[in-house]
Amino acid sequence: MTYAVGDIHGRFDLFKRVIFDIKMDAHALGQKPRIVLLGDYIDRGPQSAKVLEAVWLLGQQSWCDLVPLLGNHEDIFVKFLKDASVGPQWFRYGGFETIKSFGIPLARLPETPDEWELVRLRLNEALSPRQYSVLKQAKLCFDAGDYVFVHAGIDPDLSRADHTSDTYLWIREPFLKVKRACTQAVVHGHTPSEDVVNEMWRIGLDTGAYATGILSAVRLLGRSRRVMQVNVKDLSPPPSAAAGSSQSA
Repeated sequence: MTYAVGDIHGRFDLFKRVIFDIKMDAHALGQKPRIVLLGDYIDRGPQSAKVLEAVWLLGQQSWCDLVPLLGNHEDIFVKFLKDASVGPQWFRYGGFETIKSFGIPLARLPETPDEWELVRLRLNEALSPRQYSVLKQAKLCFDAGDYVFVHAGIDPDLSRADHTSDTYLWIREPFLKVKRACTQAVVHGHTPSEDVVNEMWRIGLDTGAYATGILSAVRLLGRSRRVMQVNVKDLSPPPSAAAGSSQSA
């Protein structure tokens, strides 16, 4: 039994609730679940640092097996940790909100190479080893039976052996325009839509959580699929247990 969760983008509130719902659902079915996170934990939303910590904590729990995937936003984040010149590109994708979530004060956007380097150094100091381990251990893709899980998609014109990280993290049109990209059904995020895309050969779970307040997931069990969603409008009162535990989530 596998659950996949779409792009979180700093919405710790929604992530906490969807993990709580998954835990309750799995408990009701009496099975230990696998949880695949489809990447883009950070940027745009307000609590990226807290989401990374929650992902690490979830990976330490015994009630589930966790498979975190890398998203294009994490890829740029890791590049910025080593190279300040990546900063302007990262901030176009919502990096400013991530910097703030790590408690790094910025009165304005950095402009000079020296200013970007200072931000890079401060971020390296603020990032904990646990948060960094989430980024370094995240996979580009994950295969499970009839499904392949990936952040952005699969190139239908290439064999899997010829796929690069850019394909898995960034592809859109070549993947989205075909009904069947490969021999497995592809479960992905990256391209936002108003609702979950639930087609025979493609399941798209990015519902723009940072902007819409809706985080989507799917449960895959045999041939059955169950779409699960958390809406920010339904978050009161918050659950007492979620990502990790009630004390650490």
